[in-house]
Amino acid sequence: MVENPLLSIGPPWIFAADLDSNRFGKMADQLIVSGGKKIELEGARMTTLDALFDEFAQAAMLPDYFGRNWPALDECLADLEWLPASSYVMTLRNPARLLKSALRDRPVFIKIVTKVAAEWAEPVSVGEYWDRPAIPLHLVVDRACGADHGWRECASTPDASWLGTMRSI
Repeated sequence: MVENPLLSIGPPWIFAADLDSNRFGKMADQLIVSGGKKIELEGARMTTLDALFDEFAQAAMLPDYFGRNWPALDECLADLEWLPASSYVMTLRNPARLLKSALRDRPVFIKIVTKVAAEWAEPVSVGEYWDRPAIPLHLVVDRACGADHGWRECASTPDASWLGTMRSI
C-alpha cells in the first residue's frame, strides 16, 4: 500500500490535490478511519479576514472564546482540545478566493498553518495531562478549484505563489 502523506508527521505541511479525486478520497477516508479529523474550508466564503475567522470558527468548531484575530486562530489551532484526533487535515476549496479582499494577509495565513503544523509534529512529554504524541496536521489546497461559471484556476498557477512550496498528492 502507498504511504498516506496525510498521516505523515513531518513536512511538507501543505499539499495540492484534487479534493474530488478517488485518490484523495481514499487518503482522507484512511485518515478518518484511523481517528483523524477533516476540517473543510471554503475559500469562496473566506474572501475577507472576518469571513476567514468565521469560516474557521464554524469548520473547526472553535470555542466561543475564539477572539477572531490571527493570534487567537494560532492559539486555537495549536490547541484543538475540543476536537481530539490522531491527525488533522484542513482542506481548502477555491484557494484563489481566499482573502481576495485582503491579499496582504495570505502569507500570515500560511505562516500560521505551517507554524501550527510544526508544533503538532513535536510530541509533548512534560508529565502533565496535556502530554501527547506527535500528531500530523496538514493543509490540502484544492488543485481543481472550480470557480464561477465553470472557470477553473489551478492552485499551482503563478498567482498562487503566496501558498509557498507545495507537494502534489
